Amino acid sequence: MRSRSLGARLTSRALWLASALALAACSGSPMAPDDTPTDLGAADPDLATVNPNCNAQNCAGCCLGDACQPGNTTSGCGKQGAQCAACLTVYQICLPAQSCGLDPAQRWLVKAVNATINPTNSGGSAWDPFGGDPDAFVEFKTASGSKNTSSSDDTLSPTWNQGFAYSAQELTTSGLKLRVWDSDPTSANDAITNERTVVFTEADFAKGRIEIMNWDGVKMITFLLERN
Repeated sequence: MRSRSLGARLTSRALWLASALALAACSGSPMAPDDTPTDLGAADPDLATVNPNCNAQNCAGCCLGDACQPGNTTSGCGKQGAQCAACLTVYQICLPAQSCGLDPAQRWLVKAVNATINPTNSGGSAWDPFGGDPDAFVEFKTASGSKNTSSSDDTLSPTWNQGFAYSAQELTTSGLKLRVWDSDPTSANDAITNERTVVFTEADFAKGRIEIMNWDGVKMITFLLERN
């Protein structure tokens, strides 16, 4: 009888606890701290939507972060809200179209540096009488005329370090006609190479030099490009 009374009391207490929990749930009682939902937008600002202050709608120039720049300098070149570009000032400027590129009016010195010449001419003979080596010089030709370096005498490894200035526009459009000759003071000069037209590219200006390999009687010749 005492045993049954104890069981009844336990059952009654269990029912009371269940009712209390149900009532707390219905009344919106706070949940345990571990069950609190996280506001991701507030906790991590990077997840929030970012509205940039500089864009194509409000900036005719270029954007440096959120600031609109004119877009017409070598350090900040661009337009229509694009990210500002830094032009490579060794050979580029910010053009009127607000893009980086070669200044067409800039003059450049094209300098013949040195060359290696085949030991014999195309016919298998020595370049000069009595087995002599050539007296090589380089001809530069444009529509306005031709100019020559001095000759580097009696050598298969001529060195000149001489050249002439031309505009970037001329060098990148019509180009430069080049030819290597063997100077002969007593008769007509002998051609070591045929005439070759070189149209320069931005990559050539960036590199600052060009090398021509296996050009008729020339194994290799080097030209430098320097701002004048």
